[in-house]
Amino acid sequence: MKKLFALVPAIAVLTACNTAPIAQPTPSQVQAIQANSQIFKCDNNTQVVSLATERDGNYYANITVTSPMLGLNQAALVLKRDIAASGVRYTVTSNDKNTSYDWHIKGNEGVLTVMSNGATYNFSCSAN
Repeated sequence: MKKLFALVPAIAVLTACNTAPIAQPTPSQVQAIQANSQIFKCDNNTQVVSLATERDGNYYANITVTSPMLGLNQAALVLKRDIAASGVRYTVTSNDKNTSYDWHIKGNEGVLTVMSNGATYNFSCSAN
């Protein structure tokens, strides 16, 4: 019985923690995100959802990659704008330098290049 009384306050605290409201985006925020993002269908059933953003004078691509070939299911990545001869190019390299992502877009066409542990994977993509 004493154990039960000891658990009641702990359960009450946990319940209080779970009742805090979770911030949801407003409809206008969702529309802004959808208006500024592009969905690209790529080779090998790969999909890239891309949203270009600007923060502190730097430009980024927030991308979500789904690629059964690479074992990625909505992997969220933030790539920084890089030098491109034509179009816009974004890149990121993992901290251990074993994996890098290169997202190069021009108009409604894109190329995703993933280099991982010495292997290179290229995906040609087209926006819907």
